[in-house]
Amino acid sequence: MSGPADAWAQRAEGAKDRVRHVVALIVGWTVVALVTYVKSAGRSLFSLDKTLSWMPLWPDQNVESVGVIETGRLSLRQLTADDAEFILELLNESPFIQNIGDRGVRTRADAARYILNGPVASYEKHGFGLYLVELSASRAPIGICGLLKRDFLDDADIGFAFLQRFWSHGYAHEAASAVMEHGRNVLGLKRILAVTAPDNPSSIRLLGKIGLRFDKMIGMPGAEEPRRLFASDAQ
Repeated sequence: MSGPADAWAQRAEGAKDRVRHVVALIVGWTVVALVTYVKSAGRSLFSLDKTLSWMPLWPDQNVESVGVIETGRLSLRQLTADDAEFILELLNESPFIQNIGDRGVRTRADAARYILNGPVASYEKHGFGLYLVELSASRAPIGICGLLKRDFLDDADIGFAFLQRFWSHGYAHEAASAVMEHGRNVLGLKRILAVTAPDNPSSIRLLGKIGLRFDKMIGMPGAEEPRRLFASDAQ
């Protein structure tokens, strides 16, 4: 005959079975819901970068973009992490890698880090940096242009890069001229520099148009060969 102890054991075992069943249902529902969501989003569970591409990037760092310069056709504003997709494209075009360098930016997350650790950090430290260049009419991003302060140079230097499909329209000259004027009249810079690869004739011509002249060859951290240093006339 079964005693009280046996009845208690049976009830306990039955309770365990019910708990295990509920847990299995919960886990099953969770997996199904997760898989369904991921499939509907068209993304892989195993790709961190793809996950980051639809999640907000460092929301505490995403500040409202600040307009800096307006020209006849262009708007220059501060970069934010929301511009990562554009920066990813620009930094991986072959002319950028050949003439400026490979920044190792391969994913949208890399591009967001590049923006936050480079231009955004420069805005906070120096009050200037590289700006996003947009077409005023459409707000389409076409390049970057602005001023940098490098540790190995005494003065700020101008930098610019544009997507190839927007070359030969005078946009680089228009943006660079406006940045030079902003540097002198707003920031109070007396002397502005520029650094280029020795075999980059288009950039060299543009620097001449905005009033910079060849100064000397210099070594540059991370560069395999010397670079051309240009300077404005003011000393």
